[in-house]
Amino acid sequence: MSLLSIPRSAGKHSKAALAGFVLLIVFSCTSLQFSKLGGVLLRDTADIGVEHVQPLSLYVEVGKLSTSAMVDIFSDSDEEIKISVPSDWTLREVRNTPAKDITSDEPTFGFSRWHLPAHSGVSFYAFNGPESILLHNPSGVQMKVNLVTVEIEAETVDRNVILVTDSSVTLY
Repeated sequence: MSLLSIPRSAGKHSKAALAGFVLLIVFSCTSLQFSKLGGVLLRDTADIGVEHVQPLSLYVEVGKLSTSAMVDIFSDSDEEIKISVPSDWTLREVRNTPAKDITSDEPTFGFSRWHLPAHSGVSFYAFNGPESILLHNPSGVQMKVNLVTVEIEAETVDRNVILVTDSSVTLY
């Protein structure tokens, strides 16, 4: 018997296996659309993680135009904080500190982890701007987020203050 000759029973099983595989892919993609991780994989939601030790007041300003966005993040804390953003976001500007003091770790799993000194901020350009941002606070210490969202084409500005404890919240 050669490798090219497949028994009839294998043909039936391979059709069932193929059908099962297709269903698995369909259900996986469908469930990813509703999961937090799915936003990262499908790029309609951007995840941002913030690491800090003390209670934190964070300022986040998002300007959206068409499919791109500028995301400004400023920390009012006395401590260095770390933020993880999608690795395809480009650092645009640094505030209240020399540019050499803003460092980043090697991108991992599609994210870049930036180290922000006390009372400093950064601005990122997201060419493929997200439809929404999910902010994660794994530190277990409260964080107040002062959010400003600007829709340039719609000429609207929304302001919101969100208290985040040890969970994740959708900013917009």
